[in-house]
Amino acid sequence: IEDEVNVNDVIANSVRLAKNQIKRNAKIKTELMNNVPKVLGSMYKLEQVVINMLFNANQAIEGDIGNILARTDYDREADEVLIKISDNGRGMDEKTMKSIFDPFFTTMRAAGGTGLGLSIAYGIMKEHKGRIEVESKVGEGTTFTICLPALSEESK
Repeated sequence: IEDEVNVNDVIANSVRLAKNQIKRNAKIKTELMNNVPKVLGSMYKLEQVVINMLFNANQAIEGDIGNILARTDYDREADEVLIKISDNGRGMDEKTMKSIFDPFFTTMRAAGGTGLGLSIAYGIMKEHKGRIEVESKVGEGTTFTICLPALSEESK
């Protein structure tokens, strides 16, 4: 089902749905861009991707109060709508980052992780003609960027 989707609504719904599951040691903050262009896709599937990212961010946080930031942006040059989920968790090394989208790869097996969340998210992004980028520094945290083609006037 292809709908015109406002990514700010995706973030707001996802945060609301995920909040109870997120540990008490993480604070979620949102920064939503005004007048962000719409994207074409499934609100439900995009929420599934964002909720998965929020859960992963939460699981990466250890010890003190963690911070998760969910924000939206628009890259005018690439004509892409961006959803960024950042955390100040333990971060990932290069080797881990190369495998995170592989089915059944998880660093959270002992905690019940299946290794399917990011693999499914990756598939959903391909369906939406988008992609997921990841930046991470061990000990500093991770940022996942969901890039989606903006819905232009011509494509309506």
